[in-house]
Amino acid sequence: METTTWTLPPDAPADRLDRALASLAEISRGEARRWIEAGGVYVGGSRCLRLSHSVGPGDEIEGVPGSVEAAERGRAILAATPPQVVFRDRCVAILDKPPGLPVLATRQTVHGTLESWVRDQGAQYIAFHHRLDREARGLIAVAIDRSANRELAAIFSERRARRSYRTLVEGHLEGEGVWEHGLVKRAGQRQAVKAGVGKLMRSRFRVLGHRGDRTEVEVRLETGRTHQIRMQCAAVGHPIVGDRLYGEAAPGGLRLQACRLEMPHPTKKGWLRFSLPDPWADEEPGTGD
Repeated sequence: METTTWTLPPDAPADRLDRALASLAEISRGEARRWIEAGGVYVGGSRCLRLSHSVGPGDEIEGVPGSVEAAERGRAILAATPPQVVFRDRCVAILDKPPGLPVLATRQTVHGTLESWVRDQGAQYIAFHHRLDREARGLIAVAIDRSANRELAAIFSERRARRSYRTLVEGHLEGEGVWEHGLVKRAGQRQAVKAGVGKLMRSRFRVLGHRGDRTEVEVRLETGRTHQIRMQCAAVGHPIVGDRLYGEAAPGGLRLQACRLEMPHPTKKGWLRFSLPDPWADEEPGTGD
């Protein structure tokens, strides 16, 4: 994602950010405001959401393309398929995230995210300690009170939370077992390679059934690398259906769901246990329709 950076000249007068951006980018002031409000404008390397922020000689202003469109896409997803609250008390919420929705603010925008949706529900404090890919769906925990934050962070960093994922992969896979790979980056792209190289990735898998020429699989992570399940499925020759990055796009999008979450409550005795139904149960076998 290429950004555009402008530096105000030494003789530039102090001005509001929205006026300065409109002049520098040769756009209307209204468009400059929309760009700033979306969260795609940075001053001195830091995101700035205040239209009246004062800028002057030597200030560096950076604009991220597509910010307004990204905010609109996220808002559209929230309007069409809002997250579902599976559980909520004073300290913690368990949510079912829809596919296509980023968890946190992106480089482009602070709007149309799971975080912004939680804030819109009235939460004064928000802290996520695990993630789901934008295109994935399913269960995610969030601290909504500071009293729960430290323990929730420990629960996930110490792997006391048990997370299971359901996925639909291409081809015919059988049985159960362990996948071990190394994670490397080549030309900016994450890749799963033979174990012993790079960072270890380890997962346990169990076949749940078959749907035409596809296989439904349950996966439990023993390490937590970005895109781990997606990379490992592709590495064993069974990419996830709809995975545009490690396989091929398909109608219906990425078939990856965080389907089960079990963890100790961060502020009370006892465990929280939740599971979600199969979101692809009504699909025709092997079609994705």
